[in-house]
Amino acid sequence: MSTILDIRHTGANFNDYTGTILDGGSIAINSSGALFGPYGMSITVNGDNHRKLAYKTFAAPNTNTVFSARKYFNPNTLSIPHLGQISLTFFVNSTGTETFAVIKIINISGTNYLRGVLVEDDGTHRETVAFPISSGTYNVEFRVTKASGVSANDATFETWIDGVAKTTLTGVDCYNRFNLQTVSYGVNGISGTITGECKMDEFIVNDDGSFIGDHVPLRVYSLAAVGVGD
Repeated sequence: MSTILDIRHTGANFNDYTGTILDGGSIAINSSGALFGPYGMSITVNGDNHRKLAYKTFAAPNTNTVFSARKYFNPNTLSIPHLGQISLTFFVNSTGTETFAVIKIINISGTNYLRGVLVEDDGTHRETVAFPISSGTYNVEFRVTKASGVSANDATFETWIDGVAKTTLTGVDCYNRFNLQTVSYGVNGISGTITGECKMDEFIVNDDGSFIGDHVPLRVYSLAAVGVGD
């Protein structure tokens, strides 16, 4: 696996990120947001539609034709009204403004659903099937594959929830948009009056499309003293 991003929140800071955008509300790396280890990302949404996110920008755009990403997500106390929605993860290309892949939550009749979005070259949003979630922590993984040519409609978006493969979105015209320079985590694209806190942790991205899978703890070594002559 060719890992290009591996954020595990080993410190209570944003050192793993390039920067943050905080248009009201709050986002923090703290013990409250931890899903593995001592720290994680805690995001508080206060009823407005402002962005609250951290992002990692690479020195140059990665022009590979496939990317996989895995994160852990807990909706915690998020309150989303019927047909309200909130975007959580964004792959942004080298223009700095054009997103080509998104993970979001939408509420339908009181139930929250996760779904993926792959954006076509003309800006049309193509969405995967929506998968119901409740409380608790979810392992969310997705793989996006570039269209084979400018006029092709064969880009795909595959999703796994807790390691279980879900329906694959096919027939998408995503070629010109498809290169990765920035990965953003947080909340954006808010629709409806949403309040509460959600948690995210363990962000891994690779550029070969291989399956990432479940949490693997960081390896911890201890050195035992060896007595001479024992």
